[in-house]
Amino acid sequence: MNISFEGYDNSAVTFEADESVVPGAPVMLSESFTVQTAQPGESVIGVALTVRGGYAAVQTRGVAKLPCESGLVTGWAKLTVDGSGAISGVCDEGPERLVIGIEETQSGRIATVLL
Repeated sequence: MNISFEGYDNSAVTFEADESVVPGAPVMLSESFTVQTAQPGESVIGVALTVRGGYAAVQTRGVAKLPCESGLVTGWAKLTVDGSGAISGVCDEGPERLVIGIEETQSGRIATVLL
């Protein structure tokens, strides 16, 4: 691919994080000011960039690359995760996010999402 969306409109917010959060994981709010690893059926609010000392920097805007399940297609989707932690577009709640591309890689499908 000859184009790059890296760095476009990126924004991150610091949250308290429970012990399930690891860098690169889609996250959801678990309680006020606290995130946990996203659970199936729950709305994804962003992606954990770093985790340290019980806090996580969470990307809430910009372009993120995330593993995705086979049913996700390009276009608008309300994102959640499946049982393996890959994003899917079958959430009933939350904001719609724009899936701008999907790539097949040796390690699986990767979605490029505008958060």
